[in-house]
Amino acid sequence: MCELLYIYSNISNTYVYEIEEILKDMYSRNPDGIGGIFDRESYSKNISINNFIEWNYNMSFREAIFHTRKRTRGEIDLENTQPIIGKRFWVMHNGGFRGIGQNGRSDSWEFTRLLDQGIDMVKYLTNREGAWSMFILDTHTKDLIYTRNHKRSMFIAKNNKYTIAATKDNVIQRLSDILGVDMEIHEISMNIVFVIEKGEFIPFQPSII
Repeated sequence: MCELLYIYSNISNTYVYEIEEILKDMYSRNPDGIGGIFDRESYSKNISINNFIEWNYNMSFREAIFHTRKRTRGEIDLENTQPIIGKRFWVMHNGGFRGIGQNGRSDSWEFTRLLDQGIDMVKYLTNREGAWSMFILDTHTKDLIYTRNHKRSMFIAKNNKYTIAATKDNVIQRLSDILGVDMEIHEISMNIVFVIEKGEFIPFQPSII
């Protein structure tokens, strides 16, 4: 499956070169593309991990989300590499939606298109068949949203320096070792939509998804 990694630094910027080892580890399991969103302002994506690291080696950020792709639907190309860039929404998605994604497009690409058309996200995901753990950035308001259902996991750890969330708890453990910090890992609640503010995952609307 694809993997997601969220990092927020409370004190100082983090550099891509500091987390190169973790990104390469994630990519080794999901070699069909890698992308990142930096400080809700810019993104970068590439099919090649080496090119991604080279182009973003000195990129610094307070907040970033990374996605490595394991193809299930859609071609292996930049358009299907995440983040999926819509007219308003940028999406990073781990999982799969049944019934959407065809003609060379991934289900994540199709879901982003539906968001741009104005669907009610919570209503759409309610009782939707499939699996998701995903970040959605509204580029107009700069709101960053996270949601998951029971078929996909997300773990989180935080201290006074960092908030780290990832689809695999061992990724958090390895990254905390690299950064030289001790962190206690918990699983993020499912069936809740969160808005993220300065590393805090804040429930803002109960749902039954």
